[in-house]
This record gives sequence, structure tokens and C-alpha cells, in this order.
Amino acid sequence: MQQAGKTVDTIQEQGKIVARLLNSFAAMQDSLNRHMGDIRQVNDETAQRNEELQQASQLVAESDRQKTLFIVELPL
Repeated sequence: MQQAGKTVDTIQEQGKIVARLLNSFAAMQDSLNRHMGDIRQVNDETAQRNEELQQASQLVAESDRQKTLFIVELPL
């Protein structure tokens, strides 16, 4: 009968280990989800800034083109 008691104790101990592993895994998933959300936000902000920089670059190029045309058309 002692063997059965040890088996029950072993099963209970394994159950506790599994429960701790499940809790750790859930905590890890929560952490990963938060970090992935942060990364998505940074990616979205970066894409927005890149778009703004692209538009600004186009404005600079157009301004430079207009300046060049103005200078070329100046009477000498």
C-alpha cells in the first residue's frame, strides 16, 4: 500500500509542476503579446514618419526644380 501512496504523491507533484509550467507559459504569452503590440505600434509610427519624410522629400525636390527654373530664366 505504501507504493500506491508514493504513486499518488508523485502524480500530485507532477500535477503541481505542470500547473507551474502552464502559469509560466501563460505569463510568457502575455508578455510576448504586449511586446508584439508595442512593436506593431512602433512599426505603424515608423511607416507614418516614412510617408511624411517621402512627402517632404518630394516637396524639396519640387522646390529645387522651381528654383533652378527661376535662376535659368533670370535675365543676364
